[in-house]
Amino acid sequence: MSPTPSGGNPAEITPAMTKALRKAEAVPREPGMLRLRGEHSSQTVDALERRDLVAYDHGGGHWLLTKSGRKVHASLTAPATPGTAETRKRRRPGRQGLSRGAGPARVTVHPGLSPEEAAGLNLALSRLRSREEPAEAPEPPSAPRQAGCGRVGAFTGGGVILLVVLGISPVAFGALLLSLGLLWSGLVVAARHAKRRELRLRQEKDPERVVASLQGRFVSADALDRPARELLLRAQTAVDTVLRSSPHRQGLLLDRTRNQVVLADIEWSLAESLLRQSRNRRRIDTTPTPGERSRRAAERARAALDKDVAGVRARIKVLESYADKVRAAEREEEDRRAAEVLEAITADVTQAGAAHPYQDEALGSLVQAQELALRVASLSDPDA
Repeated sequence: MSPTPSGGNPAEITPAMTKALRKAEAVPREPGMLRLRGEHSSQTVDALERRDLVAYDHGGGHWLLTKSGRKVHASLTAPATPGTAETRKRRRPGRQGLSRGAGPARVTVHPGLSPEEAAGLNLALSRLRSREEPAEAPEPPSAPRQAGCGRVGAFTGGGVILLVVLGISPVAFGALLLSLGLLWSGLVVAARHAKRRELRLRQEKDPERVVASLQGRFVSADALDRPARELLLRAQTAVDTVLRSSPHRQGLLLDRTRNQVVLADIEWSLAESLLRQSRNRRRIDTTPTPGERSRRAAERARAALDKDVAGVRARIKVLESYADKVRAAEREEEDRRAAEVLEAITADVTQAGAAHPYQDEALGSLVQAQELALRVASLSDPDA
């Protein structure tokens, strides 16, 4: 499979990537979401992320398939059916499905959010984007009352008939009827309370309510202009490079928890600065400058904004330099492990070849003995 991204260069999907996407499993209690199942090499996961097929969910700790990844998964797991070449071509993931935009790969959340809140926010945003939330029509509230009234009427009529036939005391029957009525009223109230609680829980899980309740505690690409989106993407890429590296997983970069907390704080601080810069840039561009005074003020505002942007760029460069060093250390570690494997192969081949001289000598002795035996045989043959 060789899909082509928006850049025009062929982006080969390797068999390992195909296997990882095909084995993706559904996320419990998250309809429509898929995650990678099992362990996969860092090269495979990085390649999938570069093609915008997976994204890391920091709250849940899983690699989730993006919308493009779910499309590829659907095409890989679809049953093979006969069709024309054009039909098969349409089933393959297209160019636009594997293109990577210029915006952030994920949402930057406030470090104070719990993993559960972050996971709920990501799920709500994903549902809003893909419109996976089904619309449910509320049940008419009059239905239970109508059913209850019908049952009460039938019970009352049956009680009157039973009173007449059996001659039961009207006082005893009234007490029995009152007790049953109170019991029925309690059941109706409990049912209404359960229905209201179910409706409240459904509203709390509504993605729009979840996103609205966490406003100011996350920064998404929709809130940033293009320059800010590009800078946040660079910062996120650097942070993810460090946190997904083998030196970080092995605890070689300070303390794992400390490293993760510090990087989360830095990313949030950068996201806040970029959000503020986007808003100020928009305000400067939309504020009219009818006179010389306002034009000079606009120039000073742009100069101050450019200085602020330069400071953010410098901080991101430091973060990227850290990520480059981590990446170099990871490559060095991979190079060392590969060299050890190849050295072991060399030693194995050398050890196996060390026995060849003895085998060659034994084979030569065997040939010489055979030739001597033939000569002796020829001398002792009377017919020779």
